[in-house]
Amino acid sequence: MSREKLLAYYQWAVFLSTVGSSTQAFSTSMGIASQGSLSVPVALAIAALLAYWPGAIFPLFGGILSDRFERWTIVLGAQAFLMCQSLLLTRFHTETIALYIIGTTGGIVAALSGPARTGLLKDIAGEKYAQVNAKNSVYSQAGEIIGGTAGSLLFFQAHLAGITYLADAASYLPMIVVLVFLLPKTTISNAPTKAKRKDARATLREAYTFLSQDAILKRVLILRLILALGANGGYVAQPVLASEVFGGLQAYTWFMVANALGSLIGSSLAARLLGTKEPSIRGVLTGAVASLLLIAATGLSHSLPLTLAIMLGECIAYPYSGKHSTPLLVVQENRLRERITGLMQTTTMVCTIMCNVLNGLLMTLIGVRSTWMVLGAAGILAMGFYEIQGRMKRSD
Repeated sequence: MSREKLLAYYQWAVFLSTVGSSTQAFSTSMGIASQGSLSVPVALAIAALLAYWPGAIFPLFGGILSDRFERWTIVLGAQAFLMCQSLLLTRFHTETIALYIIGTTGGIVAALSGPARTGLLKDIAGEKYAQVNAKNSVYSQAGEIIGGTAGSLLFFQAHLAGITYLADAASYLPMIVVLVFLLPKTTISNAPTKAKRKDARATLREAYTFLSQDAILKRVLILRLILALGANGGYVAQPVLASEVFGGLQAYTWFMVANALGSLIGSSLAARLLGTKEPSIRGVLTGAVASLLLIAATGLSHSLPLTLAIMLGECIAYPYSGKHSTPLLVVQENRLRERITGLMQTTTMVCTIMCNVLNGLLMTLIGVRSTWMVLGAAGILAMGFYEIQGRMKRSD
């Protein structure tokens, strides 16, 4: 099978998997927000912490796994585990503690397999990785629009939350079929030999040293981390905004559609631009600053249509920045590639956790709208300070 045809099947499998996982994610967050005795900001902050903390630790171990074992095997095992977990939730989704526990275990498995998934896509795409990754994001964002809408209809209108977990379980099957039948181990061999495996045991210290000494990698990563710290709190911030400002959790459906539609437009725009010019740090900055400005503007809006328009713009700017930064963060050193990928994923997830926890705490202390304004403005100030400091150092 040609590489192009294999990529097409792979991308359709990603799309269907994203539809299922987005349907399930909507049902899970709404189930946590509507169950239990805790306030919505606190309940969602706890859920975010439990769901995201594995992503702050286990990508490091995932990088080790991906460096030493076949990525094909790691990804297949993760898909099978997550499918079984979703089947379990069809029975236990009414128990908040089950949503917390299974969300955590799913986060662990996803984090462990993340570097392998990235590496597998790079193996399949080859030199076209940047363009393929941008196109892959378009498929993912389209899946989020459909999945989020379906989750809302099943949860709020049909009261069939259990079906969302069944749909999620079924959505893993296309990827499993692609991995087992269309992408056999002999098609793309990424299993290191025993000698190479011994040589490939790069330490985290080596990965950190390499990252700190590469000026472009370091600069782009820090800009990405600042953006994540200011803008990655949607798991908590958006349901609370819907619940406490715009009349109820049902409004969160519109937020999800705006998020996914904006990301789809932003990813499509980035994919088109990357086909004509090289990604740049200026592009990273442009998208990041615009995203943070719109985060702050959300706190000023008192109208649902205006808020949706602002969110749409923010979700165009964020992936625009991401699609410029992703190619710049690709490590050519094969021995360190997956370990550095794991390190970057870990630091990004730490900032995502901090952003969601800050949202929960600040919304309890200073209110919903004020929290959006404070985090957006603080992100812009931090990014400006870092860039000014960097320019002063480079001019010396």
